[in-house]
Amino acid sequence: MRALLRDSKSGRFYAPGWQWTARREEACNFGGTFQALTFAEVNGLLGVEVVLTFENFGSDVTIGLETLVGGSARTGASDKTKQ
Repeated sequence: MRALLRDSKSGRFYAPGWQWTARREEACNFGGTFQALTFAEVNGLLGVEVVLTFENFGSDVTIGLETLVGGSARTGASDKTKQ
């Protein structure tokens, strides 16, 4: 399983170095939902969701965080993109 952060508006994934990418294989793997949620909260990322990917499952599980993460947003996916 991989736990990724995705901007819910742009669909881009959080990647190393405060980058955002459309390619999920370049995305940071946070290892679990709690770690991804903690990273988003500590860094003020709003409008993100955790995407859990399973190699053998065939589909993803998406957990919206908009109501769980408070504070001011650190803008990201629409401004800092990696292609």
